[in-house]
Amino acid sequence: MVKRLIRIYPALIVSIAFTVFVVGPIFSQTNIKDYFSDSKTWYYLTTIGGFRIQYFLPGLFNSNNFFIKSVNASLWSISLELKLYIGLSLLFFFKTKILIVRYILLATATSLLVFIVLNEEALNQVFNYKIITLIFAFVLGSNCFYQSFKPSHLLIASLILFTIGIAQILLNVFFDDGLTIRIGIACFTMWYCLQKRLIVALKNDISYGVYIYAFVVQQLLFQLFNYQMLPAINILLTLFITIPIALLSWKFIEEPALQLKQKFTKSSALS
Repeated sequence: MVKRLIRIYPALIVSIAFTVFVVGPIFSQTNIKDYFSDSKTWYYLTTIGGFRIQYFLPGLFNSNNFFIKSVNASLWSISLELKLYIGLSLLFFFKTKILIVRYILLATATSLLVFIVLNEEALNQVFNYKIITLIFAFVLGSNCFYQSFKPSHLLIASLILFTIGIAQILLNVFFDDGLTIRIGIACFTMWYCLQKRLIVALKNDISYGVYIYAFVVQQLLFQLFNYQMLPAINILLTLFITIPIALLSWKFIEEPALQLKQKFTKSSALS
């Protein structure tokens, strides 16, 4: 749990603080005095906790020209991710009985898959269908770790799933909202990542930084170009601006934090 907190929170805290104290005052259509006197400004800081994501700041991206008026809509998934980590951590009580862990994860994944395929309409009445598919993806990944699948199994699974997915397209029969293809891509990706000869080592991991900054940059560009920017241009400029920001986040926040993670691991091993 500590290692997960070290990976998620340092960059998230800086991102939220930067949004509230730099982006907000500069680009909000509300004057600075009203901006900082509004309770929404300070309430937005609770997003740092990760469990209750706030989406609005006074006068920022709230024009009717925006399709989504959120400051940083991408952060919604952090809340789900943290809850899933907590759920997974409950398996700690079975840490000496790995067979039970495998059965629990396999049964959970199978049950979710059955619900997804057979009960989409029923699920939507109680749950968000897409959230259930994301939970299934998380549990599937956990299975791939705990079930000790061989890389060749992942490749075979991906080929089977791609075949089914292509058949669905050709026959125009979709019973899983395209989930078959997505699981196939996930399995193929995991197989690829286990092939040491095929992997290009990257010294700088900018993925998290892109995730926590890209939406804000997209919104800013749309506002600065008077709400007339084409999506393709927005995406290209967003990448051009966000990648350097993400690199700075990695170099000065995330990578130093991960060094603490390594120290924690060593201290745990010694104890």
